[in-house]
Amino acid sequence: MGPNCMVGQVRSKARPGKRCSVEVTFAHLAGAVEAAIEVRVVQGSISGFRGRFVARTDGYDDDVVLVDSSKDGSVLAVADDGVIKLARSVAVVESTGVLNLHAIITRNDGSSSGDDGVGVAAEDHAEFAAQRFESSCRTLDLGFCKMLATVSWSMIPLI
Repeated sequence: MGPNCMVGQVRSKARPGKRCSVEVTFAHLAGAVEAAIEVRVVQGSISGFRGRFVARTDGYDDDVVLVDSSKDGSVLAVADDGVIKLARSVAVVESTGVLNLHAIITRNDGSSSGDDGVGVAAEDHAEFAAQRFESSCRTLDLGFCKMLATVSWSMIPLI
């Protein structure tokens, strides 16, 4: 990372290619652990709803977007066992930090006063204190449904 990189400072690097380009966003975190995230609907249903799930940590200010079906107008994909299909399921957290999981569920039924007709149906968040191993579970209560958020913690191996 270099001697001029500050801990927690988010940086981005873009690399163009012949057929595509890639942008990598990264931050230097002291003593980080890996958080593998799973969200499962355990009561009720979110069938036909859009949603945005983001993870936030103390280590950097940017949201880690796990899934955002509201961008393309699609509904959240849910497997037969109730697990929400996240586009990204891993975040990195400082070993003494906190992972905040935020869920916003929306509907597209024209009942909102917004120009796009999308109204927030429900939102909730859960906090997880970082651990070196084990799993942590919290309930996201959205009123019409409940979800179980599970974070499986592991140490990041040194290369």
